Amino acid sequence: MQKPIFMIGWEFPPHNSGGLGVACAGLTRGLASLGHQIVFTLPQSMPAGVSHQSMSFVHADGQKMKMIHVNSFLQPYLQKQRTWEKQFENHVQQYYSDMVEEAEKYGDTVSELAGEHEHQVIHAHDWMSIPAGIKSKQKSGRPLVVHIHSTEYDRSGGFRPQSNIADIEYRGMDAADRVVTVSHYTKRMLEQYYSIPSEKIDVVHNGIDPNPDFHQQVLTEYLQDRPLIVFVGRLTIQKGPEYFLSVAKEVIALSPRAVFVLAGHGDMYQSLLVSAAEQGLSGSVLFAGFLRGKEKTQLFRRANVFVMPSVSEPFGIVALEAALERTPVVVSKTSGVSEVLPHAVPIDFWDVHKMRDAIVDLISDPATHAQHVAAGLNHANALTWDKAAREIDQVYRRVVGA
Repeated sequence: MQKPIFMIGWEFPPHNSGGLGVACAGLTRGLASLGHQIVFTLPQSMPAGVSHQSMSFVHADGQKMKMIHVNSFLQPYLQKQRTWEKQFENHVQQYYSDMVEEAEKYGDTVSELAGEHEHQVIHAHDWMSIPAGIKSKQKSGRPLVVHIHSTEYDRSGGFRPQSNIADIEYRGMDAADRVVTVSHYTKRMLEQYYSIPSEKIDVVHNGIDPNPDFHQQVLTEYLQDRPLIVFVGRLTIQKGPEYFLSVAKEVIALSPRAVFVLAGHGDMYQSLLVSAAEQGLSGSVLFAGFLRGKEKTQLFRRANVFVMPSVSEPFGIVALEAALERTPVVVSKTSGVSEVLPHAVPIDFWDVHKMRDAIVDLISDPATHAQHVAAGLNHANALTWDKAAREIDQVYRRVVGA
């Protein structure tokens, strides 16, 4: 089926804070290679000079919906003027209130844009795009696919999920003709917490861009005589960076030359920084900030172990990225990526001692390390965005009866 697709998103590289934007970029390229014509809506226009042959971009309101980077787990979603008003407040509910209001306004504008572009399917990504997806379906009568990359229960780490966000998610999935999740783990969550029928849900695992240029020269000649263990992700309760810090203390006690790197931004940055200092870890725990492109690549290539201790992780593209760069992967059992990386070491996010033992084994036993590198690379190479796009194409065929 080669039909026009009206795709609704909230972030897209270079305006992205994590895996959602990466997934949207990879998936649209894969769909375009199958011949689909994609109109991708965003709250703001892409920067000058940024274009993609695989799709055309439309933006709802470049003046009112201004995405910028802020030190919050919601980046880059906040309005510029509201960022300054709220930056000294600690009320998560207030951030979400702004977000709900903006998502609804976005939906009103996008539904008007839907009438200006020919399309056979509406495809909405995550809750910020759900109001737009529902309103666009009501306006055009076209089938709606809702793609769940993360739920409110994931983002809150299971602690005080915001009922208004969860309600939007439920309304979107209830109105959708098909629901796509990025893992069986997430599918089970939708069945358990949202009572979405199993037969309405299609699982399409995320992919990754192949890496034919592994031998491209990037700087990895630093700390060569010390084991390097890395965390890459938002510094939020969902991603479990506090467990990474606890593991660091345990590993350093056994391997004093080990260095731990946290790469990312988020609302826990200050507390993690203080905690590392209070525990006397400042000389062994480094905070690298948000990394992308070559900087992230060189960190993965230099790392001896990548650790993803997420409390609840629908997928975890960074684990694939690490495996593709020949880095052994340790992941929490509550993660979707473990379904497609069977050789990753799965450990309960709270089990600091088992995680310590797995890391020490990987940094001290060359044979074990090499075995994990080979297996991880083999599995990661098989998980392309083209594969994911072919599966999404089958979802489109179901909803249009093709």
